[in-house]
Amino acid sequence: MRFGNDAIAWARNRLGSHAYDGLCERFVRSAYGFGPDYGSAKQAWNAAGAKHAGETSPPPAVPVFWNLTGPNSAYGHVALSIGGGRAISTSNERGYPGVCIISIAGFTDRSAPFLGWAEIYHGTRVYTASKTTAAWYDRAIDGEFGAASVTGLQRFLAHHGFYRGAVDGTWGPMTWAALQRWLASGRYYTRAIDGAGGPYTIRALQNFLKQTRDYPADRLVDGVFGVETKKALQRYLAKGE
Repeated sequence: MRFGNDAIAWARNRLGSHAYDGLCERFVRSAYGFGPDYGSAKQAWNAAGAKHAGETSPPPAVPVFWNLTGPNSAYGHVALSIGGGRAISTSNERGYPGVCIISIAGFTDRSAPFLGWAEIYHGTRVYTASKTTAAWYDRAIDGEFGAASVTGLQRFLAHHGFYRGAVDGTWGPMTWAALQRWLASGRYYTRAIDGAGGPYTIRALQNFLKQTRDYPADRLVDGVFGVETKKALQRYLAKGE
């Protein structure tokens, strides 16, 4: 079996190939050296473990999954992440076949809703999170979202390349704009990057936090940056990576 860079190298060596047209699940499981346990990407996603729903910037060498609509809805799609929001896929963003490198966010649209990525694939752990990464926020989950919380958010956004301002714990247009860009990378936010932080931004944040299960499932997506939303964001930042 192959993991990490070895799985990516196997997939890179097949760029341009049409041997896997319409066989995305076979391609990705072959990159790891796994056997034919599942007949489709959708079956593999349903059987996968330690799933990260909706996260379009997964670590390298993990499988990333999409639902498909139309005639291929029963099969879904899977590709192999190479980091930086990109993956090696058996078809490109427009659906044309051939092994190529795609943007995960670019591949995602109404006909290919993004599902997420998984740490356990074909019953085997293909990714283990680092145990040394500190939390972005290490204070009380109190829903206050003061300077310590904003600092954690700014550090998180800067780490992922969305924030380039001063990490000063102060809310402002640059922090809001960075949050919007981050949410837009996962297709949660589809409006203008204006740094205003209005209800559309908060709804996008709430939808994301529902996917991570940090925002209670029974709470309304109401666009209000209230105590429960602030607590949910604190909980997410406290998990680190």
